[in-house]
Amino acid sequence: MNKSETIGKLAEALSKAQGMMKGAVKDSENPFFRAAYADLASVWDACREPLSKNGLSVTQTTRIADNGEPVIITTLLHSSGEWMSGELLVKPVKNDPQSVGSAITYGRRYALSAIVGIAPEDDDGEKAQGRQHTEQHKEPEKNAEGTNYKFLQTMKAMKKDIGDDAYYKIMGAAGFEHSNDIKDRKTQLAVYGEMKKYKAVLAELGVPAEEVMVCR
Repeated sequence: MNKSETIGKLAEALSKAQGMMKGAVKDSENPFFRAAYADLASVWDACREPLSKNGLSVTQTTRIADNGEPVIITTLLHSSGEWMSGELLVKPVKNDPQSVGSAITYGRRYALSAIVGIAPEDDDGEKAQGRQHTEQHKEPEKNAEGTNYKFLQTMKAMKKDIGDDAYYKIMGAAGFEHSNDIKDRKTQLAVYGEMKKYKAVLAELGVPAEEVMVCR
């Protein structure tokens, strides 16, 4: 992270703005998973007014990394002149304008959410019930046929194969935080199929999982 020499006024203003912010509404749909997600416009809608009322603004610019891939530079500015910024390298699925544009939009959404502290609205009742998702500490539960147990074990192995970053981005695109949350068999197969395709791409390119980002 880069920042101005002091960020005291910025930090105070951001604290007030975050107290006013609501979760980003999941108002877009992923056609593959038929799952809702909060798009870039929704994230902006959630934070624009609170930021503006507290003298804050955000700019997002791009540059090209040495490897030819786009880098998103997100800067949070305060009316005092204080600022802080971060960079996010994204890897397009293909080297064509549509894929590059999609990767940049995807990266802008996550970078904006991160720098202002926005999260998608909880729509599955877990937050209301006070539950916390900690997949790494959950033990798979066998049902009568053992189907869910097999799925969880398969996802555990897949996570190792494709890396945490890709695993959670594909899971998030489906509208879930962890594999434990997916109970419907068709959705389980869809998520597994998407991860399997990603794994095949890694194998074809010979690229380590930790060096590749999934773009939606």
